[in-house]
Amino acid sequence: MELLLRHVSVLDCSCALVLVLTVSSMLLFLVFFPRQDNRSDSGAAKPKYRDALIVVAVSVTHIILTFIASVALYARAPSYLQLWANILGIMAACLASIQYIPQLYMTWKLQAVLSLSVPMMCIQTPGSFLFAANLAVRLGISGWSAWGVYIVTGCLQGCLLVMALVFRAREKRGEQLHGRGLASESEPDESRADERTALLRS
Repeated sequence: MELLLRHVSVLDCSCALVLVLTVSSMLLFLVFFPRQDNRSDSGAAKPKYRDALIVVAVSVTHIILTFIASVALYARAPSYLQLWANILGIMAACLASIQYIPQLYMTWKLQAVLSLSVPMMCIQTPGSFLFAANLAVRLGISGWSAWGVYIVTGCLQGCLLVMALVFRAREKRGEQLHGRGLASESEPDESRADERTALLRS
């Protein structure tokens, strides 16, 4: 019983942390979403604020439906909870990949860091592995659906961090050469894109 209560308390803390991070991310997404863009350098369709509201509405609906399904399984068919947790873990890993792959592709294509925060990634990348290790120690191998997601996100963000460090070093080297009157030919043209450039273009 004591072991069960310990597992429940760990899961409660993890769920509360994930919920706070999710709500905070959605609020920041809405607050900093570009509402207007006066630039006409591209013929691609610009994302609208309505699209951001749709994304948040879909996310909130997903959270509510997942919560209802989890409560229903807990009350009616607790034997299927582990299977449901594994399904949610796989879904979370897939969604995390969908989140990071466009950013990885755009960063590699631009060969520049632009608005990416390297110090933030230096903290968040090892933090993902530490959090996964903490959950793995507490939940064991049977809880892979809980801590495996953080390993996936840690690996993806680690790839992004490595690219950012390499490109940042190249930019600094190019700035030094430029200061000596020897501009590097490989220096990226940062006028092509910035933090408001869409990762996926039509």
